[in-house]
Parts: sequence; C-alpha cells; structure tokens
Amino acid sequence: MASRSSAAVLFACLAILVSVVAAHDGHDHSAEPAAAPTSPAAVSLPSIALAIVASIISFFVIKQRI
Repeated sequence: MASRSSAAVLFACLAILVSVVAAHDGHDHSAEPAAAPTSPAAVSLPSIALAIVASIISFFVIKQRI
C-alpha cells in the first residue's frame, strides 16, 4: 500500500513539474511586467487547482504519519 501511495505522489509531482515546464516554454523574460490585476476574479483556475491538489496530498501524507 505504501508503494502505491508513494508512486501516486511521485506521479503527481512529475505531472506538476511537466506542466510548469510546458507553461514556461517560450516565455519572454525581457517583456515589461504587466500591471497587477485588481479584481479577485484574476486568480486563475490552474493556481486554484494546484492549491487544492497540494492540500489533498498534504492531508494524505499527514494522515499516514499519524
């Protein structure tokens, strides 16, 4: 059971790494920084999804250690 959960966590980390690298591909660092958005709706769906996934993984890791 522990090896399955370890494999799942490893797969999740690799998936996040791949998505970050893919999102960063072609990014121009010399561009002028955009103005900070002022509306709360500016929080993007990927950042919310990443926060939820990180919270779930943390919950399962804490649950296993207790």
